[in-house]
Amino acid sequence: MVASLANLVLLAALVLSGLFVGSYFFISDPDLQANLGLFGITYISFIWPAYFVLRITERRPIPTTTAPPADIEALRTQRTTIQKEILRDINKYVYLKETHMQDQLHALGLGVKSDTELPKLIGYHETDQDGRYALVLQFDSHHVPLAKWQKRQAKLDTFFGKDVTTAVTTVAPERVELALICKRAKIDEQAAN
Repeated sequence: MVASLANLVLLAALVLSGLFVGSYFFISDPDLQANLGLFGITYISFIWPAYFVLRITERRPIPTTTAPPADIEALRTQRTTIQKEILRDINKYVYLKETHMQDQLHALGLGVKSDTELPKLIGYHETDQDGRYALVLQFDSHHVPLAKWQKRQAKLDTFFGKDVTTAVTTVAPERVELALICKRAKIDEQAAN
């Protein structure tokens, strides 16, 4: 299990709270008691609010929607740097953002009036697309219709790098899948070398 930043701050808050309470009840030296008490009050007043802010704004890692195919390890050798970065980013905790990939969605022009109306990344899976590696991202897209995604197709094809082509499909009402598919040309060049 990956430790979240909020949990690490909680641990620090509990330790400092313990020191503060312990210094008050169990230390007989008045100078040490006063110093530990002042230290405890000072840092506790910052750490507990920081914990609550982190916990409230925490976005958990994105789950996989389906199991990868049996030959996924061979396909993963085809992944581009951008696909690797996206996988790394969606598999970690995110703080102070409405959704994973928030900045990328704004850069693609999929933003609407507020961050709360952005498409929400709800799952992903890796798959074989005609012998090519594909990373498929599934979005809950209540406020951004499929037509807007398709209108951005040219930008999507260039945004994720020259070695990736994209495909946008709808899998359910207000659910959009964005497939990031390695181009065959890259694989053929590597095989020739």
